[in-house]
Amino acid sequence: MWGYYFDQLVNSLPYFLKGLWMTVVVSGLSLVFGTVIGFLLGIIRAGRNKLLRLIIGFWVDVIRGTPFLVQIFIVFFILPELKIHLEAFPAAVLALSNLAACFICEIVLRRYPGGPGRSKRSGNFIRPFDISSTEICHLPSGHEGDFATSGGTVCAPD
Repeated sequence: MWGYYFDQLVNSLPYFLKGLWMTVVVSGLSLVFGTVIGFLLGIIRAGRNKLLRLIIGFWVDVIRGTPFLVQIFIVFFILPELKIHLEAFPAAVLALSNLAACFICEIVLRRYPGGPGRSKRSGNFIRPFDISSTEICHLPSGHEGDFATSGGTVCAPD
């Protein structure tokens, strides 16, 4: 009986490897496109143009607030109704790149130093960690394995 299962496994291995390779390619391309587009959108959104900030912010909020499976269904089933036909591969890259771009846009917006309404300190991730500005707080005994960090404060057990 185990021989049957092993034979099925060996027979399906080429399909598994093809699917694995396709997953790596789609993920890699989406990561590159999403990072570049998200970085540009984040810089634009951190700018002074209020209309662009609102449009990009609305798009990012909609995409981040919609389940990814719904986004994939929209790309595969709704876009063809609008006469935009995509093959499976470009549709998958488009959907995943769009999601990645929205997350990267938020990351860039939150870390862009000196953008509208943001403090200059928000760009601290660029500079090396300065231990002299770190505050130490002590946790009560009984929390020997607990370590927490928040805003330059390191909490360690006594």
